[in-house]
Amino acid sequence: MLRVLLVKAKPYRWLDQDSYEGFFQTISKSIHSFYGDQIEIIIVEEYDHLEKVIKSTKPRPYAVILISAQRSALIEKLAEEYPKIKFIVLTGELPEGKVIFIDKGWMADKLTVAKIIDIIPEKNRQQ
Repeated sequence: MLRVLLVKAKPYRWLDQDSYEGFFQTISKSIHSFYGDQIEIIIVEEYDHLEKVIKSTKPRPYAVILISAQRSALIEKLAEEYPKIKFIVLTGELPEGKVIFIDKGWMADKLTVAKIIDIIPEKNRQQ
């Protein structure tokens, strides 16, 4: 089973709390819908807890999905420290770098999510 960390940080500037919660739930449900029991999603409530959760998760997470690029420096640092973990940032800002940034405007439905998160190896996908 693959583990994915989904970081649930505070809402960013253009979404209110309810919209953010809905967006977060849509992503979580879409991942579960597509990958079923082949994936475990671990929710991380704050950016400040992310490194501790990565270190304590055994085996290490396959991917970390963040909704916002608020803490780009931290994400870049962690991506460098943990090169085998995929870091995916859903954001409206698309800076250059080693972290994978994806426009959150692409998040239309579960099939779109599945295509975006096509980093999960074929053998781990729910048929």
